[in-house]
Amino acid sequence: MRRYWLVLLLALLTACDTLRPDDVPATRRVELTAYATEAAQIQAALVLRRTEAVATIAAAGTLAADYYRYNQVLVATVQAVVPPTPVERVSVQIDSSGGANASQVNQIGGMTSLSQVGIASTIRQDNGCFESQATFFNVNEVGGLYLTARADNLQAGTRLEAVWEYEGQETFRSARIIQASQMDSCVALPVTTADMAFLPGLWAVTLNVNGQAAARIPFEMIAR
Repeated sequence: MRRYWLVLLLALLTACDTLRPDDVPATRRVELTAYATEAAQIQAALVLRRTEAVATIAAAGTLAADYYRYNQVLVATVQAVVPPTPVERVSVQIDSSGGANASQVNQIGGMTSLSQVGIASTIRQDNGCFESQATFFNVNEVGGLYLTARADNLQAGTRLEAVWEYEGQETFRSARIIQASQMDSCVALPVTTADMAFLPGLWAVTLNVNGQAAARIPFEMIAR
């Protein structure tokens, strides 16, 4: 009988040992070690890619610098063979009211500053300066218009030209060549009904200085 109980006790102990769960802490340690290894590999790959990118950027910068130096040498060579021709630059900024802000016209032999470019129906006879400027005119009340401007240090030989347009089509142009240099003067280029018909609609006039457009003034004629 005692032997029977011993056999039964051994069987129970064996069954309990069989039902014991896995060693969880050990399993987790193995998994964490694997994760750490994988993270280290990813980090190493990122460092390698950054190193390659830096090397590529450095190589591109060196190549760009070489091209720049090469172009500078070519420019210097061309300028030595063919000296650059002085270029006239004309720039007049028109504001929303139809007037013009002061700007400079670089010319061979001097520098001219143009300002207050606009259109007037009358000018002072003693100095050619405008009484007032406008962007609307009644065709039944005006017999002539003037493209006007103030000029500082206007150089002798400068060619001023006014090109009048109606609905986008040129209708008349006139030019004036400055005979003597003037430090401060008014410019007025006239047009009358004898030169072109004053019709209601949208108009514009362009001021050319030595063949280059310096300002374009839009205006409107009405009939009432």
